[in-house]
Amino acid sequence: GGGATGAAAAGAGLGGGSESNGGSGRNGASGSGRGSESSAPAGAAGPGRPSSGAGGRADAGSSGSSGSAAGGPSGTRAGAGSAAGGTGSGGTGRPAAPSPGPGAGPAPGPTGAEIRLGSVGVQSGVLGATMAPFFLGARAWVADVTARGGLAGHPVRLIMGDDGGDPAKAQTLVHRMVEQDKVQAFYTVPAPTTLQAITPYLEQQQIPIIGLCECNPAVDESPMAFQPGIGSTTGLAWAHLAPLVGMTDKRKLSIFYCREVASCPQSAEGIKRLAGPVGVQVVHEVQMSLAQPDYTAEVLSARNAGADAIIVVADNATIVRILRSAHRQGYHPQVSTPTAGYEPRFIHSGGDDVEGTVVASSTVPWSTSPRMAGYRAAMERFVPGGELSTLGAEMWGSGKLIEVLARRFPANPTSADFLDALYALRGETVGGIFPPLAFVKGQGHVATNQCVVPVKVVGGQFKPLSDDQFSCAPGWRPVTP
Repeated sequence: GGGATGAAAAGAGLGGGSESNGGSGRNGASGSGRGSESSAPAGAAGPGRPSSGAGGRADAGSSGSSGSAAGGPSGTRAGAGSAAGGTGSGGTGRPAAPSPGPGAGPAPGPTGAEIRLGSVGVQSGVLGATMAPFFLGARAWVADVTARGGLAGHPVRLIMGDDGGDPAKAQTLVHRMVEQDKVQAFYTVPAPTTLQAITPYLEQQQIPIIGLCECNPAVDESPMAFQPGIGSTTGLAWAHLAPLVGMTDKRKLSIFYCREVASCPQSAEGIKRLAGPVGVQVVHEVQMSLAQPDYTAEVLSARNAGADAIIVVADNATIVRILRSAHRQGYHPQVSTPTAGYEPRFIHSGGDDVEGTVVASSTVPWSTSPRMAGYRAAMERFVPGGELSTLGAEMWGSGKLIEVLARRFPANPTSADFLDALYALRGETVGGIFPPLAFVKGQGHVATNQCVVPVKVVGGQFKPLSDDQFSCAPGWRPVTP
C-alpha cells in the first residue's frame, strides 16, 4: 500500500523527522532538530508509508475558500435503513456555492491567523501499514486547501506524530501539541490502541478531534471525538453486515474476529446484536490472531457449522489468508468485510481469492461518485503514487467538514470556535459525502452516523451498490440536537 513520506518526527527531542511548509517539503534526518531540507511542491507527499519518528510535523500553509465540497442534489433524506447524501449546509437544504477544485489555479494567499491541527496515531509497524491511508487522505486535503488560498483565509499547519501504538507516547505527543504547538483542534487520529489514553486530557482541555479511525471504542464514547464517518460500535458492526445483506443472499454467518485490538470483540458483539433484525443467523464464531499464517482449522469449523458466509473483523492481509485457507479446502463462503477492504491493494494482494467479496464505504464511493472527484484529483496532484481508499476518502471528507466549520470562524479561531461550529451543525452532509450529520453537546456521538454504501469486488474492480444512497443500521435516524 502507500503512505505519505516527509511527515514524521521533528523537534522537541522526540526523534528526527520532517516538515513541509508552504512551497517546500523538508525531509529530516534522525535525531533531534530539523534535519536537512529538500525542495518539494507545496503539500506534496510521496507514495511510501509515513515515516516512523515520534513527533513529526507537516506544516502546510493551507488555502481554502470557505466553500463546501462539491456537488450532489440539494436537500437530504433519511429513512429507516437508508439516507441519501445531499449538500446540506447547516440544515438549510440549499446547495452551497462550490469551492474551486484541485487544479483550479492559484488563489490569493491566506491572510488570517494560522490554524494549527494536530494529528496523532500509529504510523509504524503492522498497524501503521493499516493506518497509512488515513494520513494520505489528510495530506491530500491539507495540500489542496493550501492551493486554494487557505481555510476561509487562514493558513493551516498540520502537525503529525507517530505514537507507535504506545499510549504513553501518545499522551506525550498530545500534551506537547496542545501546550507547546498550541493546536486548536486535532484532525486525522487513527489510534486503535491509544485513543483512550488521550481523550480524557482533550475532554479536560475542551479540544475536539475531527476524523478518526473507527477502530477504538473511545470514538463513540468521548464527547471530544467528532467522527463524520461511522462510529466504533453500532456503525462499525453495521459496516460489516450491510454489504452482506445488501449485495448477497447468504444468511448463515460465521464471525471471525481478532484478539489484538479491543474493537474486534466489540464489533463481533455488535454484529450478533444486529444480525437477527436483518434476517441473518449467526451459526459460528471464532476469535483468532492477526499473526496466524493459516486458518484451516477455523474455516473447517465454520463450514461444519453450516456457514455460507463469513464476516471477518481484521485487517486486509488476514482476510486474504482466511480466504485462501478456505479455498484450499474447497470451501467458498461469501466473505464480507468493512471499510478497510475498499482499496486497490486488497484486490492486488488477494487476486482471484477476493473476487466476489463485499466491502463497505464510509463515504459515497470514492472510486465512482462524482462527489468524490475532488478527492481523486487531489490525490493525483498532491500525493502522486499514493493509493486511494475509503479510509483516505473519510479523512478527505473530514477536512471538507472543517471547511464547513470555518465559515463561522472569527479572525483568530480557538478550540471553542471549533466546538461551537460543530454543535451548530444540523443535517450537514458536507456536499453529499456523508449522511446528514449533527453532534449533541456533552456526550459521545455513537448515533451521529451508522450508514455505509455496500460495494462488491466484480471482475477485479469495485462495484458500488449506489453512488449516492447510504444503507443505514436498523432504526437509525439523523441526530437532531
